[in-house]
Amino acid sequence: MASSGSCHRRAQPAGGTTVINIPRVSNPIKQTQDHEPHGVFVRRWLLALRRVPDSWLFEPWRMLADLQARCGLRVGVEIAEPLVDIEAATRAAKKRLFELRAQPEVRGASTNRRRARLTKTYSDGQQVVRQKANGPNDSGFLMGALKKSELPSKLCLCCGRPYFWRKKWAKVWDEVKYCSERCRRTRKDKP
Repeated sequence: MASSGSCHRRAQPAGGTTVINIPRVSNPIKQTQDHEPHGVFVRRWLLALRRVPDSWLFEPWRMLADLQARCGLRVGVEIAEPLVDIEAATRAAKKRLFELRAQPEVRGASTNRRRARLTKTYSDGQQVVRQKANGPNDSGFLMGALKKSELPSKLCLCCGRPYFWRKKWAKVWDEVKYCSERCRRTRKDKP
């Protein structure tokens, strides 16, 4: 079975580098508890842990000394002491990451890079979000990448209300004059 990071589409989520707000930090103890709760693999290859109860199998260094003695285990002798406190290291890493993300130069740099990759500027100065075209009939644009307030807008010639760029208008945006079919029909009926 392949790991979640083996597929290029899942490499970012597995590595915790997605643009979502919640950083993903892998916890090897939780992963082991989720995927092998009875510890068959651990007990097969770590002989010192064969008699350790399931509830302590993945964190035997937390067992009381008398329980360790009853299981025939000496942490620091048969198995090593943990090098890192996972919870403390995870908290520190997340705190540092959020501190870095909060800095204006970091926040602005990532937003500007993303916007530059996703926008196309027309000769009239209006910007439209772009996407890799999937075929000859594809407009080549993706509307959802920018906020509505960042999309180009025009005023309807019929009702005077503002309307925003839509994907269906991507190829004919310069010719669009009305916000809706109703306004277009109403305007045609007038002399």
